[in-house]
Amino acid sequence: MRKPLLLLTWWISLASAVSIKLPSTEKRDHLEYNAVLACASYINTLEWSFDSSLSPGFYSTVCSYPPAFDTWSLCTFNSLTDHAPSTDNTSFEGSLGYVRNTCSFVDGKFINISLEQYYFSLNNASLHAIGDYSSVEHLSTSIRVDCKTRNKWIRAFHAHAYNLDVSSVYGTYLSYYFVAVGVIAMFFHMSHYNGLNRALFRSRFINYIRGHFVLPTFLIDKHANHFKFMDLEVFTGLMPSSLESWIIIGYSLANVIFLSIDYIIDPYNLIFQNRLSQFTRLVADRSGILAFTQFPLIIIFTARNSFLEFLTGLKFNSFISFHKWIGRIMVLNATVHSLSYSLFALASHSFTASNKQLYWKFGIAAITTLSVLLILSLGLVRKTHYEFFLYTHIVLAILFFYCCWKHVKIFNGWKEWIVISLIIWGFEKVFRIWNILQFRFPKATLINLNTSKNPHDEMFKVIIPKHNHNWHSKPGQYCFIYFLHPLVFWQCHPFTIIDEGDKCVLVIKPKNGLTRFIYNRILQSLNGKLQLRVAIEGPYGPSNHKLDRFDHLLLLSGGSGLPGPLDHAIKLSRGPDKSANINLIIAIKNLAFLSGYNSEILELKENRSRVNVQIYLTQKTAVMKKADARDQLTNVNDLMAELTSFAQIEHTRPNFNEVIDKTIRKSIPRDSLAIVCCGPPVLVDDVRNNVSRKIIDYPERVIEYFEEYQCW
Repeated sequence: MRKPLLLLTWWISLASAVSIKLPSTEKRDHLEYNAVLACASYINTLEWSFDSSLSPGFYSTVCSYPPAFDTWSLCTFNSLTDHAPSTDNTSFEGSLGYVRNTCSFVDGKFINISLEQYYFSLNNASLHAIGDYSSVEHLSTSIRVDCKTRNKWIRAFHAHAYNLDVSSVYGTYLSYYFVAVGVIAMFFHMSHYNGLNRALFRSRFINYIRGHFVLPTFLIDKHANHFKFMDLEVFTGLMPSSLESWIIIGYSLANVIFLSIDYIIDPYNLIFQNRLSQFTRLVADRSGILAFTQFPLIIIFTARNSFLEFLTGLKFNSFISFHKWIGRIMVLNATVHSLSYSLFALASHSFTASNKQLYWKFGIAAITTLSVLLILSLGLVRKTHYEFFLYTHIVLAILFFYCCWKHVKIFNGWKEWIVISLIIWGFEKVFRIWNILQFRFPKATLINLNTSKNPHDEMFKVIIPKHNHNWHSKPGQYCFIYFLHPLVFWQCHPFTIIDEGDKCVLVIKPKNGLTRFIYNRILQSLNGKLQLRVAIEGPYGPSNHKLDRFDHLLLLSGGSGLPGPLDHAIKLSRGPDKSANINLIIAIKNLAFLSGYNSEILELKENRSRVNVQIYLTQKTAVMKKADARDQLTNVNDLMAELTSFAQIEHTRPNFNEVIDKTIRKSIPRDSLAIVCCGPPVLVDDVRNNVSRKIIDYPERVIEYFEEYQCW
């Protein structure tokens, strides 16, 4: 509890200390804005005795030619008094800002148009404007625009401005969607504190929903395990769980709905040349704005935010799953924006001219950067070249935000979504640095545990002394560890650790990349031991499962997933007698891996009455035919003798369905059961689906599942 609260306090203090004025997008759809642009656009369609080539720009005539400017003032005044009569001309005076802004695109000097000049042109037009100008070939005096024409043009601009405003509103609603998801998750998660979970999870209806739509894998029997879409290696990925999938589907449907509804179509096509160009422009604006509004969500769900995990109970890999799919939907919106705007430019015969504009060029650069980023984010790249994926992802994201900023700069809007995203990103990086500094940089001892020289038993133990004794990690939490070697110091990987008070312990099976590099250095060191400084970022992950409040606790572990369940068993066995009845199930190939946690496992021997330990050995211990084979066999036999004194050892693969079912049937109906699982992906997915079926089979039992496996 202390760590998340410190994080919240830190964020509030930092936000209070830094005064940042965010850019904001002004509301477009109000009468003054629509009247100014409607009148200017209509007046621009008339023939005037003015050579517009002398002052280039779409609005050069109404801004530079006095009779046209007088007409503009009178038309704007009449439009405002038609819809909102005012005795003090407040609306008319307020419209001057839009006049200045419109004319500033013609010449910067027009930004200084004074209120006196504005009133002078209005009075001049009121005295000299003509009402019937249909027969005049080239106008040289101000005119009166009739009410019907004014209303037609104002409606056309209302349709366009309304779409810009409502697109931002709908984009904000997409963010509120995840606020609502968070509130619901927080309600169920916090029910563990007040005991409400016992009432909630005895409900047949809630357990039906949990068993069918929340816990199980989605569509296929894989969630933690990678799958290949269409059996293609390039489309390797992770399938969201059922809960994550339904949340993502709901968000996707909301995005489609907000992209499809509430368009106002101008039947006269006054602004745009035809119905096609009008509709494609509206869709282009809507999709582009929706894409921008998704930036903060994409960044939030990449943050290693222990506070949000604490509040909602959702795991970091759930956040990453949301990040991926919101990102994909954002790419879809950006693609619709690009294609629709290109079609609009072709339909309105402005493609060549638009292609020369800076905003257009940066739009092309943004969508190109986004496409490259998407390709380099494929599961195959993440799985085989994670560091390359990570750093190219960061560089391309920064480049993308820069292109987006330049893309909308001329439109004076929507930049706040970029700024908010970058602030969140920056604060999160600062917090991570602060988090690393809290642990300091101790010198760890790295020990080779592979005494058999069998490549299948390669592993090493990391013992990290704690210099900061206020730093604590809870069972099941993980940390990102940096090995501060000159060649790999910037790389980090997440590992579950056991906090033993004065030191932290973890065992690592080397794979490729960082862990293989470190393992090779250990092998080259004297006696298989290496001293190396490390940095630790964390802890992250679950810190408030409240497992001690359950009557029965089933801890399932496999392979390298042992540390979390083992740590739970150790910590909970030290608790009062009334705490949970604990069953620890360990499935491993052979005893070699257990040697890394020898002292931790043997601690359970002292609490054998509280913890029932079952060890399943799925393979025979392989002894290499070398000089030290006798020593190895002696070590294995010694460990086996110690374990059999308090643990049940089976030489077979465990049937987790039977283990779970037996545990449920042995408990009395009113008791609560927590099942914690961490292990290889296949094991985790199997247990997840088995627990889902048990919740359906025993709908009046309180059965909860906590998965501590992390993969993204």
